[in-house]
Amino acid sequence: YPEVPFDVDLVEREIRELLSHGADLIILEKSMIEWSLGAKGESPENYRLKELVARIGLAPIVFEAESVAHQAWLFNTFGPDVNIGPNLEPNYIAKLEATRRTMSREGGYTWMVGRSPKKD
Repeated sequence: YPEVPFDVDLVEREIRELLSHGADLIILEKSMIEWSLGAKGESPENYRLKELVARIGLAPIVFEAESVAHQAWLFNTFGPDVNIGPNLEPNYIAKLEATRRTMSREGGYTWMVGRSPKKD
């Protein structure tokens, strides 16, 4: 459990090294996400995750985001293609997917935006 927020340069180097040795996915630990986002995604340290994704991309990163607030922040910030895992309860997946698809309060219900009303 880190006692300070993660160093983006250091984490980027570590991820690139792991990828160069054949890793396909890298798990970003829950504690790193908690430091970066705070309890509800309100921390000014969230720039660290934005910067890391800007440098590495989303594809190889798996966010160990167990809280709905963190998942919602990730989806709202990076879009629905965020990899979430690995410590999710099986009965929690429906809520995760509703948030991913913005069909929940946490996801912002943006799936409804731009849809025209059904005409009879």
